[in-house]
Amino acid sequence: MADDVETKINEGTLTAAPQLANIENDPDFEAYKDVMTVRAEFLGQPPQRNYRYEKYPYHGRLFPLSIMNRSHTLVEMGDIDRYMAIDDKINALPKKSLSKPDIIIRKMMEWLKREMAAVKKHKTVSTKGKVVITMLTWGKEYADKTLNYSFKSMMADGNLPVLCKSKFVIMYVQTNEEGRAHLEASPIVAAMKEIGVHFEYTLVDPEVLAGIAEGREELYWMVGAAASLAIHYAKKNGAAFHHSYPDCLYSDHYFYEILRLAAVHKNILIPCATADETTLFPLLQPYEDEKKIAVPAADLVALTLNAVHLTLWTMMVNNRPSNWLYPQNYVLLWESEDQLHINSPHVNAAWICEESLAATPDRFFRTLDSELDMLCPGYDFYIPQETDNIYMAGLASQSRYSINDFFVTEKETGAHIWRNVGHRDLMKFFFNGAKFRINREVRPMPANAIPNPQIAAEKTYLFNSIMCCDPYAGVQFAQPRTDASGVFASVR
Repeated sequence: MADDVETKINEGTLTAAPQLANIENDPDFEAYKDVMTVRAEFLGQPPQRNYRYEKYPYHGRLFPLSIMNRSHTLVEMGDIDRYMAIDDKINALPKKSLSKPDIIIRKMMEWLKREMAAVKKHKTVSTKGKVVITMLTWGKEYADKTLNYSFKSMMADGNLPVLCKSKFVIMYVQTNEEGRAHLEASPIVAAMKEIGVHFEYTLVDPEVLAGIAEGREELYWMVGAAASLAIHYAKKNGAAFHHSYPDCLYSDHYFYEILRLAAVHKNILIPCATADETTLFPLLQPYEDEKKIAVPAADLVALTLNAVHLTLWTMMVNNRPSNWLYPQNYVLLWESEDQLHINSPHVNAAWICEESLAATPDRFFRTLDSELDMLCPGYDFYIPQETDNIYMAGLASQSRYSINDFFVTEKETGAHIWRNVGHRDLMKFFFNGAKFRINREVRPMPANAIPNPQIAAEKTYLFNSIMCCDPYAGVQFAQPRTDASGVFASVR
């Protein structure tokens, strides 16, 4: 219910009474004004009235007001203190009842504030540069997935063993008591410590974890809170930052490639494609032993496509019913004769350098993969291409995500992408798409593979069509958007 209402508020599709109410003397007016002031500051524009909000009677405005405070003060501004101050005003209003998101997200922010205040530098005499790898995982189920896939693939010879030789590696884990005990008892964690990985744990408020259900909106807020804490921790330690997940699998030279690329580029961002874990797991057996999983990047790309998650299938241009139609999605994939192309405004923080972290004010990040414009202004980033030997696969059950099997015109796809991106500076990531090599011995070329020259031509046409329907063209925001005109000189 909360997710649906929030979507409708943001899109302006809530039905409402035809007449505006005079709300200036109503109890919620001051809190409403505070929220709209925050919104104006984020946009760099004078405060505006929200007519959709004002059309509701007083008792019908209180639930949307809490949503607006989270959307504008936390998500857009990332201001935890200001969110709490306005939240206190809202919760004190007559007839205000607290929803589950109201309670859980508030407790989450209180936990985050406490933990950020308690962060201290890691005590080490090492002269190596520091790297913080962050991981949110709790309970036995998530801990098992972390150990058996994420950590086990990190133990490939070209990953943590290489990284630890040149960097002081801190595995910063946000978990509960059960998760910490399960990790600490694992032979994999013991092996990681032997090669030089230092484990640091932060325990998440049990009330917060108890209120989070798999797949619910609060889970993503928790992912954001954990990432926000980890970024603060990395800044405090003068470290580079890598965002990891329990349900991901690394190629066998992932961190070797990260180090190679980081010698040239400040920040490295990588989009991720998702495989159906039930199908993929048996395919990993030839690459696995008791200590590690070592899958070459081109093999892992091929295996991901062989075990494609249905959600990913609907993002692939190759599966359109006819030419010149595109997925109604903000993530687009093309499979060519030898490469997987991924164009997405949402990318993973594979490597954020110390300088970029130091220049970023402490703030809340709700979903870091959709807010990396805050950490990477302008073109201070690199997204891997077909010459790079790097890949990370996401793991999910088929029931985890909903299916959106629609293929539409380029204008409709463009409009859908802009609705997702909004006024954020994310299109630069979409246009600078990734390319990953596919091992055709592992995945024979499908009949609907699209030749690379055709993909390049279609991207030029599609990208220009998307730019032509930019709803924010000419608008000046407080956080400027990066000029994307240079992208078309070399379409990716």
